[in-house]
Amino acid sequence: MSSTATVILTFLLITIVCAQTNRCYSCASGSLNRRWGITQLRASKTIVFDTQQTKKCKDINNEDSPYLVNCTGACMDLIFQDPDSLNQAESDDLLYVRGCHSELTGVTQTQGINLQNNEYCEYDATWNTFKCDGTMTDTEANFRLCTGDKCNNHKGVDGTGICAHTSVTDRQCFECEKVNGECRNKKRDPASRKSKKYCTKSYTKLDGTNTYYVTQSNSDINLYYVPNFCTAARQTSTPIGGLTVAHGQVVQCVCSDQDRCNNSPIRAFISSSLLIFVSFLFK
Repeated sequence: MSSTATVILTFLLITIVCAQTNRCYSCASGSLNRRWGITQLRASKTIVFDTQQTKKCKDINNEDSPYLVNCTGACMDLIFQDPDSLNQAESDDLLYVRGCHSELTGVTQTQGINLQNNEYCEYDATWNTFKCDGTMTDTEANFRLCTGDKCNNHKGVDGTGICAHTSVTDRQCFECEKVNGECRNKKRDPASRKSKKYCTKSYTKLDGTNTYYVTQSNSDINLYYVPNFCTAARQTSTPIGGLTVAHGQVVQCVCSDQDRCNNSPIRAFISSSLLIFVSFLFK
C-alpha cells in the first residue's frame, strides 16, 4: 500500500471513530433539576428528570425507554452520594446522571478516547461538591465513559476493579475558596493534603453583579476525560460557598500536567476562542 493510501485510510478511520454514534440513556435524578450546579456538568436539553412517580434513572436495565438518545461519541454516567443526605445505608441517597459525554461536558475530541473493553471508570471517595446551603462537602462518586448502545446503565458507587484506576500520577493541588480574588476558608497547605490525580479550578460570575467566585480543589475523577481542559457554560441554581445561591456564568477547569497546576491563570488552561468568551464574562 502506498504512503498516500495509508494516510487516506488513517484519516477515514479517525473520521469513523469521531463520528461514532451510540444509543445512550439520557436522564437524571429528579432532585438535580433544581440544583444542577452540584453535578459540575453543562445543562442538557435531552436530559429527562425523574419524578416522584417515575424514579427509573437509577434502575435502568438495558431496556428500550424514552430516555434513549443518539450520541455522537461516548455515553457517560455520574453517580454520587447526595451531599445533602450523606447516609450510605440508603440507596436513595445516590444521585444519577446519564447522557452524552460531549453534550454534558463540551468535549468534542472523541478520537482521543481509548476505552479498554469499551469502558473507562474513575472513583473518588471524597469528591468535592456543594450542599444546598452553598458549603462544600466531600461525597463518594463514580464517573464512567462507555461505548455501545445502552452501555451507561451502571448502578451504585464502586471503587474496585476497573474503577480503581491508577495510571494517572497523583498531584498536589491548591485548595481555596475565593470571593473577588480574596481567599476564604483556605484549607491546609498542599504539602500536607492528600494528593489526588487532578487539580480543579472553577470560576463563577454572578448575574447583575461584579462578584466572582473561584474554587480551587482536587479530584480523583475527571469528568472531561481529556487533561488540561476548561468548559464555559451558563448555570442556574448554582450553590456557591459563602454566597447566596444565584444564577451566573461558570467556567470549570481541570489539569494534571504538574503539581499545583490549578494556581495558573485561566489563560493557561484554555483555547484562545474560549479565553475571549471568558474574558468578556469576567471583565
